[in-house]
Amino acid sequence: MDYDNVKTDTYRNFSHLSRHEREGVDFTIECRDRESSFLIMALHGGRIEPMTVQLARRIAGEDLSFYGFRGIKAADNWRLHLTSHRFDEPKALRMARRSRSVLTVHGLKGEGKEIAIGGLAAGRVAAVRSCLETAGFYFIDSKPSTAGRHPANICNRGASGRGVQLELNIGLRAELRNRPDQLDRFAKAVREGLFRDLIRRTG
Repeated sequence: MDYDNVKTDTYRNFSHLSRHEREGVDFTIECRDRESSFLIMALHGGRIEPMTVQLARRIAGEDLSFYGFRGIKAADNWRLHLTSHRFDEPKALRMARRSRSVLTVHGLKGEGKEIAIGGLAAGRVAAVRSCLETAGFYFIDSKPSTAGRHPANICNRGASGRGVQLELNIGLRAELRNRPDQLDRFAKAVREGLFRDLIRRTG
């Protein structure tokens, strides 16, 4: 799950984390900076919130910028979790500033197949939600911990200062892992919502 507004992170920030955890041993970072309007990110991938990096990578496709942080420790990968408004890994911040807007993908606890959506980009949030609902996906109301409203939340650190945060239950992530057709439908719906809102604003 996303731990926005929860104060249980092991580390205060990335500098603190990197003094105790080693890149390539405990975590990996994958970046594809395509200088696109949108940056798709998974901050807690690998063994922290499984399947989130794969989802972000599929949404990004071959044209949108992508960032994935993956926990690869043998155990206790929760120690690598940095709350979204404290996620300040330098490459992530640099890529966010170069993009118009950021969309982040997170994992929720629970075996259901629902999505919670948040972020400060109200129009973009509405467009992405509408496209996902049309594609057959279901939503639950966002709680304060999943609302993505903190200004320092990295989903809101793009040039526009407003982004989108998606949170997917364990059951839905498992279904998307096992059903490529559903994964493709999910990614296409998210992209359609992002570009629909961009066209509305610039058209």
